[in-house]
Amino acid sequence: MQMSGNFDVMEVLQLISKAFFIAMKEHLAQQVSLGKPASSSQEEIVESFLNLVEMGYRHHRNLDYYADKMCKSTKYLSRVVAESTGRKASEWIERCVIMDAKAQLVSSRKRIAEISDDLGFPSQSFFGKYFKRVTGLSPRAYREANA
Repeated sequence: MQMSGNFDVMEVLQLISKAFFIAMKEHLAQQVSLGKPASSSQEEIVESFLNLVEMGYRHHRNLDYYADKMCKSTKYLSRVVAESTGRKASEWIERCVIMDAKAQLVSSRKRIAEISDDLGFPSQSFFGKYFKRVTGLSPRAYREANA
């Protein structure tokens, strides 16, 4: 994705994140309408979880944080999210971080260290290892491949 002209990178990233979460909520609603078992309390738990992740993924990548915020055990939250969405709760957190990282790598001229800081990683090295583990590419290679 290449952009020209004046734009606010943070605004673009926020819009991308919001689109992602809207799509997730629609996906959950579709699963329920297809007859997959999900109680309304489970739906509420998943929706609350996704909302918390949307607000906190830049600083909190540990499932324990979200479980604690929701007053649920980590094991219970993980099971409910996995049963309702077909993905582990930790995968949702990871997807948000990586989606934001990819958007920043492609749509901004920020240095990789700045992106690492924006996403709350303790170091650029840790960010690079995290990104490569998930995507198979280093942040620099991803940026170059999508320039």
